[in-house]
Amino acid sequence: MASTLQEFSAVYLLPLSELPTAVQDENSGNMFRHETKIRAYNIKAAARVIHEKGGVVISLKKHREPMAMLQIVPKDYKRQLLQAVTFSVRGGMSAGRALQSVIESETGPYRPKIEPGLGVLTVGGSCYEAIKAMDMYDEITLAIIEAGELTGTIVDALETAVKHQESSATMQKVMFGAVSWTLMDIFFAASGILGNIYGLLPQAEQSLGNVPKDAAQRVTDAIHVAYIVNYLLLGGTFLMIALFVYCTIGAFTKNKVWREGADKALQTIPFFNQAVLESAVSASCTVAQSLVKGGVSLLTVAEIASRSTRNWTVTSFWDGVNKKMSMGETIARCFSGNTLFSHSEKILLVSHTNREQLAETFGVIANQRRAFAETGARRFSSFAFFGSLMYSAIAVIVTLWVSYLQYTAMMANSNSMGG
Repeated sequence: MASTLQEFSAVYLLPLSELPTAVQDENSGNMFRHETKIRAYNIKAAARVIHEKGGVVISLKKHREPMAMLQIVPKDYKRQLLQAVTFSVRGGMSAGRALQSVIESETGPYRPKIEPGLGVLTVGGSCYEAIKAMDMYDEITLAIIEAGELTGTIVDALETAVKHQESSATMQKVMFGAVSWTLMDIFFAASGILGNIYGLLPQAEQSLGNVPKDAAQRVTDAIHVAYIVNYLLLGGTFLMIALFVYCTIGAFTKNKVWREGADKALQTIPFFNQAVLESAVSASCTVAQSLVKGGVSLLTVAEIASRSTRNWTVTSFWDGVNKKMSMGETIARCFSGNTLFSHSEKILLVSHTNREQLAETFGVIANQRRAFAETGARRFSSFAFFGSLMYSAIAVIVTLWVSYLQYTAMMANSNSMGG
């Protein structure tokens, strides 16, 4: 028997409707068809769970997660799910019971995605563990909710998570717009380069017969140079596309090595790296603000804040704070000896006199860095636009140079013949 629980996709019939998503099966009389996931040590144990309910197994197989990019849940849905839980908690329910109620009332297409959360709750898991099991929220949201459960301020944490979802959606729109325009620029630049390679330059070669022999070699050399330049530019285009595909897959994959590689690759792109870093700092400070306000020790604050982002620079900073505080360093020393925060931000961080001021400082920094991230994304968009213009201009200038040499040679030949 396997030593760890596995997840199986099950389709089975029951004489009663056990799940909200169950439908009556026309071929089996009064039986209801159920589709869900079952956690068990092996396939026999999973079948036993169904048989003990009086069910009939139709299909049972080990569950394989599809690619994350094919399971995208809309931002609006994720935000509204948290809002619904918040409303129920404000109405007097516990966070776990509120989430369970929301999941049980869901009968739409996203029910299978949130179903794992119900499984966690029914065996006594916490709200945080259930939301984590859904696997559709980012590290920041999970860290905020974990902080709320630790501090007993789950309502504030859920509201903070909703605000994060809103600001994250805005930030992603800015980032997506910058990347989309860049891809369009690359596409048009590549189209022009391909037009040169397979259109203009071959035509120039075919018309070499009209060029005087003494100038033909010069024009031929120019055409060869133009081919080299255009092929180099085309190669650069393919490299940029490959980088984009690599980073896109890295953003969605669960493979840690691939994700870290993609994150580091993103941090080498001018201006975009600034947007990514500022966004990560803002996210970690948002989490830190929520934790400090809730009375969590700074050691725990540093530990959770380091898990609130994938950016290794920010993670390393919070890990360093955790280590220094474990060795007895003062808060001032922990925050003053780093390059992550600006001089003015360090002054704010080391001059606080109580938790409320420190929490407020983290909030100020979070808002400021979020604005910096949006500015960085817009600068990247402008940089990419002008970069693509220069990129295309090089190919056009080289081609025009060939055309100019060819034209002047033909005109010289025409004038000599006329003379």
